[in-house]
Amino acid sequence: MKPFLMAGLLALSPLASLADESPIFATYGTSNGSLPPEFAWDNEVTIHEDGKIEIRHCKGYETEGPGCKTRKGKVTEEDIAAIRAAALASDLAEKPATRSPDPMVGGGGDWGAVFIDGQEYKLLWDTIPEDANRVEAVKAAIRAAIPPKFESFMHPD
Repeated sequence: MKPFLMAGLLALSPLASLADESPIFATYGTSNGSLPPEFAWDNEVTIHEDGKIEIRHCKGYETEGPGCKTRKGKVTEEDIAAIRAAALASDLAEKPATRSPDPMVGGGGDWGAVFIDGQEYKLLWDTIPEDANRVEAVKAAIRAAIPPKFESFMHPD
């Protein structure tokens, strides 16, 4: 009986580490647009409330496997505070940005979200001009929080 109990506990231990992970505070994505696979890339950034950051960079149209690499690091409490302040000042939770009726086609861009007190502040890729400054201020705070050591990873061109 004891070996089965130990095997069960060992099997569940990866799940315990997932339960301990800090909630997601912000997400941010970038893409260099619709290019042939040999030139295309995109990034997914996840910042947790405790400051942990994960960046996944994928080449071509890959979404997993050898075409994708992940880097981990830490952002400062000051960076978290700056993102929070920018998101709150944007008022995007109460007054969401409006998607542009004439979206850009083919070019690169960025998008994301910030999560504060159960509210989502959506950061659209392409907004109407009246909302662009509010969205860009929050995106800029997220970009500033990404540690400089990841610059070449984020922008491989």
